[in-house]
Amino acid sequence: MALEHEFDTAMMRLAISQAEKSPPKPTNFRVGAVLADRLNRIVLATGYTLQLPGNTHAEECCLQTFLEVESRILLKSSVLYTTMEPCQKRLSGKTSCAERIARTWDDGKQGIEMVFYGLGEPDTFVSKEERDKLAEKQGLKAIEYIHLPGFEEEISRIATAGHERPTKEEQSQQRGAQYANEDDRK
Repeated sequence: MALEHEFDTAMMRLAISQAEKSPPKPTNFRVGAVLADRLNRIVLATGYTLQLPGNTHAEECCLQTFLEVESRILLKSSVLYTTMEPCQKRLSGKTSCAERIARTWDDGKQGIEMVFYGLGEPDTFVSKEERDKLAEKQGLKAIEYIHLPGFEEEISRIATAGHERPTKEEQSQQRGAQYANEDDRK
């Protein structure tokens, strides 16, 4: 499927508005998700971090909301828009969002083939290397993940609300340490 800029942008904007509904916490990213039928240009479900009881992620809430109606099935044109790249591992031990998306294909059903995300998952809770190893091990590369650029700054600001921000002095010390490390590599 080719990028449909107007629709894809509108869906990412809707996902961002969902993320803003999530309560700020230092242990979660505030993420929003939208499940849409791209062919017919309709929203099927929305979700955001902590929308449902428990430590729930946006993609999890979105898919649960959609699947609550048993007769609902995903179409080939069903895609997921999420403000942040779906997690590959959850520190809580719960099923990762990437695995939930992959499971939409269980029992020979049509599943989600494409996921648009606005910001790659930071290494705050799980490192990129660990996420990549898990994705490959779980065979999750079959689903196409597409970065939708232009939203990174806004999404990062919303996602990290509630996280501790380093003071100017701490930022200066970090930069000093970074330059010292660069000098060590020469």
